[in-house]
Amino acid sequence: MIYSRLLKNEGIRHGFTTRADGMQKPDEAGSGPMFTVRQVHGDTLIVLEPDSSPEATGAVEADAIMSCHSGHVAAVRTADCVPVLLAGCKGKCVCAVHSGWRGMVCGIIKKAVAELQNKAGCDPENIYASAGPCIGACCYEVGSEVSQEFIKAGLAEAVIEGNGKDRIDLGLAAEIQLQNAEIPSENVEITGKCTYCHEDLFYSYRRDRKHAGRQLNWIMAG
Repeated sequence: MIYSRLLKNEGIRHGFTTRADGMQKPDEAGSGPMFTVRQVHGDTLIVLEPDSSPEATGAVEADAIMSCHSGHVAAVRTADCVPVLLAGCKGKCVCAVHSGWRGMVCGIIKKAVAELQNKAGCDPENIYASAGPCIGACCYEVGSEVSQEFIKAGLAEAVIEGNGKDRIDLGLAAEIQLQNAEIPSENVEITGKCTYCHEDLFYSYRRDRKHAGRQLNWIMAG
């Protein structure tokens, strides 16, 4: 299990699993319900209610889950995409975000921050964000059509131009979106671990294709 120093210092229970941890809810996530969604690489976010059902939520097409109900565990699964865990209002409200390149250019991370502000009343200076392991710029080659989408979305800094193939720094793109959402830089942490490079630690869809498992990235509302 990998932990965010930032979130840990705030007393927020969370984790980014590795191959060794498996894909089930970890014991340290407590006895409360864990919620996932049917991830579709979009920008839809769902807000959990006190009586939300994990079974029903698991069938909903979305890529971010927010809860302000103590004991709820919000989780997303990744195998190269960026998992972003957000905590506001001293950890009372949390959000787990799955951001692939399509979700990134649609602004899903900024949208999640806005939900924490608008629906939970969390000020940006009191929101903490940690982006977990994802495919690094070292390994994430894309065509020019993808690069252009990042540039159009105001994420040109995350594009590294090459001969024939460009590369994308998804971690940097996440950081830029968090900055644009006015989260203070000291409240943002990017792990920088590449899922493709570290085969011993992580699953990678680009590397393993149909044989790839998934990392579980979770955060609990306090």
